[in-house]
Amino acid sequence: MADPAPTPAQLRIVAFALFGGAAAFALAVPLLLHLHGGQGYDPVAALDLVGPLLAPSALVGALLLRARLRRRAEHAPPEQRQGFAAAATLVPLAMLEGAAIFNAVAWLLNGTAYPFVLAIVFALGAMVAFVPRTDDAPRAH
Repeated sequence: MADPAPTPAQLRIVAFALFGGAAAFALAVPLLLHLHGGQGYDPVAALDLVGPLLAPSALVGALLLRARLRRRAEHAPPEQRQGFAAAATLVPLAMLEGAAIFNAVAWLLNGTAYPFVLAIVFALGAMVAFVPRTDDAPRAH
């Protein structure tokens, strides 16, 4: 027998962990920079362009992948549908988390907040849109 797919409540917990991990790392960057004398660790000029472009690109990729996984769930055998639906939630979240963490690392390397903070906020904000908001479980009255 296959493992049961996660419930929407469990998916929310995982989504919060992904969001919280990326946000915590981004919040640690100013402290790490302060401990390093306010200077970046190893500036890379190309990151000023690549970092901010990664967040919207990850959002587009996440939306396309989510749509594809949802279509796959619709055509899957009934016992596999919930697994594909869970993947349609978690994989886009992981892509956006990666964009947020990439920009936090770029901020840490370059030592300048702009434009990386904007990309981090964009990616974290987009993650909120992918969090499941409803429970399919019956409610007690």
